Amino acid sequence: MLVGTLYGTGVLGERVEESSGGSLSATATLLAPAGTAFSIWSVIEVLAVVVLAGTAGIAVFLARRLRGRIGVALAATWGLAWIAVGRAATEPESTVTAVAAAVAALVVVIAAVVFRGRADRSRRVLL
Repeated sequence: MLVGTLYGTGVLGERVEESSGGSLSATATLLAPAGTAFSIWSVIEVLAVVVLAGTAGIAVFLARRLRGRIGVALAATWGLAWIAVGRAATEPESTVTAVAAAVAALVVVIAAVVFRGRADRSRRVLL
């Protein structure tokens, strides 16, 4: 494996991008990593953040509607935490999505705690 890496990077022999007349370079085809096929990732990241915000919004709405029941908030937080950890650990280039998922999880938990406190106060007033 080490020898293959040394050959591929050009330490030993010719670099992969320069072999075969440049047909293996990052700009050789439309599907190459530097081509137009991979320029869509910024749009995908923005859509991911929008979906995460929507998920957090739905979880906050349910927490409010159910008077701070913690089960819905914990379920949403668990899913958002998995997204955050998965993105941060395996895909460092999608840090924006990881941070958005972590912030969304935090917002859901805080909202559930606040709504739970309000529901407890209203019950005490009624009793």
